[in-house]
Amino acid sequence: MAKLSHLSTVLGRDDYLIHYYRGILHSDQYEFDDAKAEFAETLRSNPDFIAAYNMLGVTNLQAEDDVSEAIANFSRALEIDPNYAVTRLNLGRSYLLAGDFDKAIEHLARAKKLSPQAEAALLLGDAYLYKGGADAVANARRDHEYALTILESAPQSDNYIASFSIFNYMPLRPGDRETIKHFVYTNNEKQNKAFVHYALSFDHALLKKFDEADKEFKIAYELESGSDYQVYFQYKILSLISYVKMEPEVKSWFEKKSQTKFSAQ
Repeated sequence: MAKLSHLSTVLGRDDYLIHYYRGILHSDQYEFDDAKAEFAETLRSNPDFIAAYNMLGVTNLQAEDDVSEAIANFSRALEIDPNYAVTRLNLGRSYLLAGDFDKAIEHLARAKKLSPQAEAALLLGDAYLYKGGADAVANARRDHEYALTILESAPQSDNYIASFSIFNYMPLRPGDRETIKHFVYTNNEKQNKAFVHYALSFDHALLKKFDEADKEFKIAYELESGSDYQVYFQYKILSLISYVKMEPEVKSWFEKKSQTKFSAQ
């Protein structure tokens, strides 16, 4: 707040950057309508400011707007700069939520190439899994393992803070636009690693490598077992059961793990 007041003095209260930073402040305080209004004002002053389109799209994903609004804002940003990696990632994320897995793969693969990040690789693996096909699980596992490699090469400190990532729930069934309005955040590398280990546990289960699946699940659980994340992964498992073709013994493993109170065993 003090920095914003200082910038207002230097730049003037109506400078586009002031509106942008006000929007971020409102977003951090979960005041999403006010945040969207400030980002919109930013763009009225500077229609080519890509970061405002990106943050407007992120706020759409937080504010329970239809995912099509986020897609529109991310797409406008990429019309200005197709190589803006974070927006390319967010557009791929939004198409994944919308169930357009081909477009999700297209944008997430490009985001990963532009700026190799664990989040892009994690979501790209998910997109392959949801799309299905002969190589779906192999492709998913490859990118999920790549995501873990990136995270393991990050600074090794429990206090290392990454920029926050938003993870909306996956749809429970094709065409579901309501479940995806719920979300959780990750705020550090420990939580991000948990998300990747959960993803790897699902990959191993789909390959019927249940011992490996249980091992990865236990690692993930020990890294992050908070109630919000338990619910998130409960819905993720139910979503996978709905979308991914599973043999009975595989489906049984997922159903066991879909209990509200996860078992770390």
